[in-house]
Amino acid sequence: MERESSDSTSQTINVGSTISNSTTRSEFFNQQEDPSKIEAREKMESIGLFIPMSKLELYHGRDPNGDKEEWSVRSDFSNSDNNTGNWNVNAIDALNTSDFATARDFAVERILHKLRERSGLDPFQFSTKREEYRRQIRAGEIPIEIHRIISSDPNAIIISSEYSKSEQERISQAIIPLLPKILEGSPVDFKYRDTVPLFLETVNEDFNLKNKGYVSQEEIPQILEKLKLRIQQSNNPQAFIDEDFVKQVAGSINSRFLLRFTPVSLIHKFAISKSDTFKAAFSSETGDIIRQLPINRDFIARFLKSNHIVGLKIRVDSATLGRNISNTILFDLTKVNTVEKIKQKEQTFERFLVNLAKR
Repeated sequence: MERESSDSTSQTINVGSTISNSTTRSEFFNQQEDPSKIEAREKMESIGLFIPMSKLELYHGRDPNGDKEEWSVRSDFSNSDNNTGNWNVNAIDALNTSDFATARDFAVERILHKLRERSGLDPFQFSTKREEYRRQIRAGEIPIEIHRIISSDPNAIIISSEYSKSEQERISQAIIPLLPKILEGSPVDFKYRDTVPLFLETVNEDFNLKNKGYVSQEEIPQILEKLKLRIQQSNNPQAFIDEDFVKQVAGSINSRFLLRFTPVSLIHKFAISKSDTFKAAFSSETGDIIRQLPINRDFIARFLKSNHIVGLKIRVDSATLGRNISNTILFDLTKVNTVEKIKQKEQTFERFLVNLAKR
């Protein structure tokens, strides 16, 4: 169905269904997933950390840039590196979405921004023309686009920052079945095969890993030196070791630890920064943690993908709109798109299956 903009513009959008096919979440999970993971996800939903994307109405508003092909979500599209006048602060390929009214306001502000750039006027001079441009937008004389964004995955999940913080202890236990094992989340190169057990011995015996649960940034060179010594004294002195290996595995250990105790902050950092370190400042079962920790972005990405997590819902202060808004960052762009584009993909796939069956 179509929905008219509440700003009385002539532009309409296709709302469509909340998911792209009729398969229910419970049917899919029961057929495909480990029962312990199903139970863990259901606990995360009851706590409020996980929200099925099908329960949210997410929209993205922008300047249609009419001289180009109709816009759609693409996994190779960088919102911060293009000439369409659409920008965001994400460090990875991602799409910022919100409720309909907020998406409409963003589309309007983006168009006004481009009009001011073209006019060459300073902000004060342009302010006298803003209302006339707004009138033209409302009248449809200047077009805007507002797209409903859905997922092709009926089990797509959004992580939300709006859960009760008193639930953190429950989260730290209930999320464990959803976390990849250290080496599964980021497999190491075959050349390190003989080093892995020696690394685990080193961090457990010499750096108290079992009790504190993480590896600090300043411990990386210390672990490397201890590990070299342990290798020399082992039955396999030719085992290969370098700093990259220590950083990779330590990053996986820390990412798993942080996903238990501060999942929203870690995933937010993953989305807005390309940094391989995380400034931890929180309390855990091992005490207060205020340290710089190396992280492994591959491990975080594996956690997200294996649990159908396609986005993060947070509240932010928008400089563009000058107010606090609810923003959902969608970062698995292979699984989200406009209603129209997902329908087209499904129809193409259905035709492929029909043609295949006829052969």
